[in-house]
Amino acid sequence: MNLGPDLAHTAHTAGLLMNIGKLLVPESLLTREGELSEAEREQVHQALQADADLLDQMEFGGPVVETLRQVLRRPDEERDPTRPETLLTAQILRVANAFVAMVSTRADRPSLPAEAALTELTQAGDERYDTAIIAALRRYLYSEDGRAHWHCSPTLDGGGAKQAGEAAVQ
Repeated sequence: MNLGPDLAHTAHTAGLLMNIGKLLVPESLLTREGELSEAEREQVHQALQADADLLDQMEFGGPVVETLRQVLRRPDEERDPTRPETLLTAQILRVANAFVAMVSTRADRPSLPAEAALTELTQAGDERYDTAIIAALRRYLYSEDGRAHWHCSPTLDGGGAKQAGEAAVQ
């Protein structure tokens, strides 16, 4: 996506910190097998929103805290004209976070292969994610570095970066 160094640094820093709020969730809930109830999902969601609150007084040299506040915005919030536009860094992390969640084993489900996760992201498209960011992730996944790291098919082509979260910022 050819982001400048400041935006790339913001996305990278926010990506490293975006799950710090999970410290507020009981381990038994994070590791429990089976689907979460609506109340339990809300508890995890609130903990993820707490990331920004926990880091609010820290200086990062970029909009790291605002990126964290915006990562979990729902599509209806995106379209609300009374809200400020969602930062590109938050949109990048939304795609990277969804991809990593899909390819990671969870207590309630097995991991997806990287190609299947990419297909799901692509199908969700404009409804949930910026399609340019999905395209950047696709280019990374089908690059030599991406195939090696995420075990994607070598028959597809594209350009790359070093980490899934950095794919869109390169």
